Parts: sequence; C-alpha cells; structure tokens
Amino acid sequence: MVKGFTSIMPCLALNEKNLPQFKEGEKIEVSKVDLYEGKTSPPDYLTESELISLMEKNGIGTDASIPVYINNICEGNFVQLERSRFQLPWGFP
Repeated sequence: MVKGFTSIMPCLALNEKNLPQFKEGEKIEVSKVDLYEGKTSPPDYLTESELISLMEKNGIGTDASIPVYINNICEGNFVQLERSRFQLPWGFP
C-alpha cells in the first residue's frame, strides 16, 4: 500500500485498520464494495511561525540559518508571503 504524501506528513494520515497479510496470487472473496465520490483538498498554506516550527522539528537549519532559508525561498520566487501565509506565486489553489 503506497502512503503518498502522508509518508512525510503523518499527522494528516488516516487511521486505517491493519490489513491481513496476503500472498502473491492468493484469491480472496470480496464481501462488500462501497463507492465514495468526494473531493480532496491540499493542506492550508503555512504561516511563517508554522514553517519555522516544522523546520525546527525536522532539524532543518539552525536559529541563525532558518531566516536565511526563508529569505532564499521568497527571493527565489518559490513562495510569496501574503497575509502572513506563504503563497505559491503561480496560483496553485
């Protein structure tokens, strides 16, 4: 089972029941199928303090280098700081 983005953001992962171990080629009987149609949305943009907290939690930078990193991503036009939140400059929703 592929976890996708939840492998690096486990706080957003759904709690799933443990699946039984299957062997390759093993046939199983399907007792019920539920279809669900919905929409997903990305997590909200980070505030500067949230970004700093995540950087510290993950050991990225030091107290002296964190502001330099934030400045570099802003000057490199990777993000823009608008209304106290980092926004992607190309209009990603």
